[in-house]
Amino acid sequence: MLTGYMLSWRAWPRLCGDRVYGLSLTTRRRSILRCPPRTRIRTTFSRSESSSASASASASTPPAFSLSQRLAELPLQPHPEEKTILAEHQVEYPTAGERHAGKRRLHRVLQQQRYHQNRIHPVPPDWRTILHNLVAWTPAQGVVREKIKVVFSRDAASALMSDGENNVWNIQARSGCAMAAHWPDESAPADEDAFIIIAGQPAAVGQAVDEILCTVKKVAVFRLDGDSTSAQESAEATTKVRNHDGPYTLTVRADQIPQPSVWTPANFERYVASLTMGRMPGSVARKVYDGTEGHKDTVVRLLLAVFKDPAAQAAITTRALKIALSFLVNAGQSLIGPARELFYSLWKSGLRIDLDVFNLMASGAVLAKNLLAFQVIIRSMILSGHEPNLRTWLLFLSMVEAEEVRRYIIEAMETKGFFETPQGVIGVAQVMASHDALRAIRLGQSVQELLAVQESTYGPHWRLTTRAGNNMLEVFGRYGKFDDAKVILEAMFGSNCVYAKVGPNTSSLNTLLRHCRLQGRIDDAIGIIKLLHERGFDQYDEITFHILFTTAWHLQRPHLASAVSRYAHLADATSWRMRQYVIFFLDDHDKRKRLLKPLAKYGLWDERHGWKYPQQDFVRNLFLCDARHMLEPLSISMTGDRIAGRLYEKYSDWAFSTSRLRRPAVPLGEFLEKALARDRQLLELTRSGPQENREGTPDLMLPIEMPLEKKSRSRVKLGVSRTEENELAEDGAENHHARERTKHRNPSNAAHQGKAEARHGGEPIYSEIERLLRAHESEDDMAEGLHNQQPVCSQTQRALERPASENGKEAKPRNSQESVYSEIESLLAGLELEGDDEQPAAIPNTTETAPNYYNTGADQSR
Repeated sequence: MLTGYMLSWRAWPRLCGDRVYGLSLTTRRRSILRCPPRTRIRTTFSRSESSSASASASASTPPAFSLSQRLAELPLQPHPEEKTILAEHQVEYPTAGERHAGKRRLHRVLQQQRYHQNRIHPVPPDWRTILHNLVAWTPAQGVVREKIKVVFSRDAASALMSDGENNVWNIQARSGCAMAAHWPDESAPADEDAFIIIAGQPAAVGQAVDEILCTVKKVAVFRLDGDSTSAQESAEATTKVRNHDGPYTLTVRADQIPQPSVWTPANFERYVASLTMGRMPGSVARKVYDGTEGHKDTVVRLLLAVFKDPAAQAAITTRALKIALSFLVNAGQSLIGPARELFYSLWKSGLRIDLDVFNLMASGAVLAKNLLAFQVIIRSMILSGHEPNLRTWLLFLSMVEAEEVRRYIIEAMETKGFFETPQGVIGVAQVMASHDALRAIRLGQSVQELLAVQESTYGPHWRLTTRAGNNMLEVFGRYGKFDDAKVILEAMFGSNCVYAKVGPNTSSLNTLLRHCRLQGRIDDAIGIIKLLHERGFDQYDEITFHILFTTAWHLQRPHLASAVSRYAHLADATSWRMRQYVIFFLDDHDKRKRLLKPLAKYGLWDERHGWKYPQQDFVRNLFLCDARHMLEPLSISMTGDRIAGRLYEKYSDWAFSTSRLRRPAVPLGEFLEKALARDRQLLELTRSGPQENREGTPDLMLPIEMPLEKKSRSRVKLGVSRTEENELAEDGAENHHARERTKHRNPSNAAHQGKAEARHGGEPIYSEIERLLRAHESEDDMAEGLHNQQPVCSQTQRALERPASENGKEAKPRNSQESVYSEIESLLAGLELEGDDEQPAAIPNTTETAPNYYNTGADQSR
């Protein structure tokens, strides 16, 4: 049994007499890294006078004077000795679904550990060895900070922006300093210089200045004493140095993004960013990709190919490697292998690897719960001369799940002075939030008491961040305490922090919805959606709709399943399983029989009810009612087994075209609540038995009406994603003005917009789209019903009651909708891809302007 995986650390005093070596270094390496003589690992950490005094000064809650002491006062639930420390503590949950999900999580972790244990490696993984190496090679984080101002000319500023390896982003990453850059506008006086304010440890600040001098020879350095910076300088130095550009909406295949004819560091980074930052809607991906290779697979193939291209070897930069590794590591465990291959190939080729790259690789090991890989990465980091920082320690803290070991790691972090800054306290609080929530449930504490205990434990720097809130929502969701989860959501809305993200996100919603599905509590799921909508949160992705759809299917609620499907299609957020199940429902499949089992059990479609509404028409009307006016001719003319697939294909095309111009006018929570109420009413009506004098079709068998509204022009435009719109609201007015200045400095943007308007004689392209829609609304009654108060479902019912010949006569004029949407689609495609021959000026990276990834500069290949 490997001690690195099991919690045999309770035998720590007996192991103190054995020599456990952290690193086996040669004499030369030891002299380079200033390695102390190899010593035995001890159970207690030596705390220096400065760190001890600062730790006692930073504490505000007597009688405990440090974070580790305050944590020691809290009750601790021991981790089972026979369980791996990389797996969470297994507890008994109140519902069978949660218990089964917990066993599956434990099984996956154990399978992963068995796989790693069977691998032959000269150094077996051991968390004690990792901790000893981190303690030995991490310098003390003192409170002494230096702040300087480096002034240089405008030409030097452009050199710091364009240089591939010694630009401000790489300098900031290698030195670990906080930087704020100011670049003068073109309207500024000619004698105004650019400057960078650098803050950090004295050694780190000196390293940053030395690297700036390698690129800029003439600089003026001024020392700033704390808050002595003038108000004008503080206002000007608001543009933070960014490490990457923002995401954008991609509407073409990844292999259709043009490559430059001559590689330079700047266009190489821009090309890598265009591959990794592109967010392709699912409907677009299904149209442009055919076969087994999807968008992610194509991006990975192109990334590995461009880094291996001999013509691009001289242009590869560390920043480009970071962009690629961020994409590969965050994409899931399946891409950890390509990330490791890319990292080691570039490291062996001589590329300069900094601490951020090692931390990115360590985060991949944490995601896979691979202690051996994490130990090797830490070993390589130290051998390369890098000192572990706060992020490295937090990754190690996240790797371990046992609370006892985590407290031991926190005590080691405290000896290094990491908790002198708010970032260290907030980072530890985020990792320990799940333990705090579990302890509160076990002690019967309320959410208010839980938050008060956290504030008193972690000190005045504690904040309820997004990650901490999500960890607590996970615990409360497992125990079915959704009322307490709503209180946490309210507290997350009211939290504010400048060091981490705050407020709920889509992951917060999906976490609670997943637990509602496991426990079959659809009313709580709808209540959570309505609560978030009342607070202005309406960010749903395909995971959200997938969870809601599977919940409706398991609960056998046909109206609810159709409501989720229709809303997801018009939001362009459908999952593969949802699309397959809709096809199964349209066909006579076992999935449809299970969905309609409660209704069929009480004889809804028996002759004794007297309702002349076949099951096939009932299901098709539920899922295809929004576009039934287009699908009626197709359903009448086609027969056979493939009709379900063809019907859904036509409906999917209609939904894709409509989602670009219109959106549901009713909130998701309200729409689902109506559908669930109709399901219950229909089931109660069916249970009551046959009704006298009841002919035709009852209203309860018709789908819920979903009116549509036109999207605003800012949301219709493709190439600007929803993420960038949210960033505009988060950045504030200062960054918004920076974007506006960038737009005015880039004349190609105005030329590009003018070219799009000139295509229709000066009329904007969106006015042309609106003209087509208005012309079509007067021709088609169903399209008019989508905007008026007349119910869509009543029109659909009248169409069902018409004879087949009448429907056949109307088939030809109703096909005009397809031509209209085809023309609109061509207009939008022309707007998205127009301007490929333009060569706009490079956008400065100091602002958060959305990049134009279709134009790679003057060296773009045609």
